[in-house]
Amino acid sequence: IVPKINVFTENRYLSAIRTAMVATVPFTIAGSIFMIICYFPIGGWTKIVEPYQKLLYIPVTATFGVLGIIVTFAIAYDLSKRYKMDAVTSAILATLCFLLINIGPKTGELVTDGLGVQGIFTGIIIAFIAVEVQRFLNEKNLVIRLPDSVPDIVVESFAALVPFIVLLVLFWFVRFVLGFDIEHAVMLLFSPLVFA
Repeated sequence: IVPKINVFTENRYLSAIRTAMVATVPFTIAGSIFMIICYFPIGGWTKIVEPYQKLLYIPVTATFGVLGIIVTFAIAYDLSKRYKMDAVTSAILATLCFLLINIGPKTGELVTDGLGVQGIFTGIIIAFIAVEVQRFLNEKNLVIRLPDSVPDIVVESFAALVPFIVLLVLFWFVRFVLGFDIEHAVMLLFSPLVFA
């Protein structure tokens, strides 16, 4: 059984997902504490906290409401580290792509519904795509290279420019020009898991 299990544990994509899910644990625990306070199962408790419920629920929104962003960032970070790429830049690129597809086509404003738990599966897919596109462009040397005399931070930011433009155009074209709702498609695809 061990060799079969090792196939899953050594898979870089599954490992990145596992790492991201572990990274969300402190956020979910912190948010859960406030959720328990809001809805503690004792008779009459609801009436006691009712005046403070909106105030108490703010940490829940601040944690559970951004889990999709956290997962996207953490997966891209971990996966790019496994590829020995600049992890922070990759994570930021993936997160920006995730935020891009959560902009409402009609309003042009950020729609926060997909940033939380509902956006986790979308975040996973976007993180994979963003890192793989960046890796492909790096391997094909389709990035801006600067001389060795330039500071590393400047080199890394210019190296990320081409991948970011490619990813920005890709997700912008699919989401806004073609009108394909990526998040809705992912939710339909993973609806049995979402339900579970």
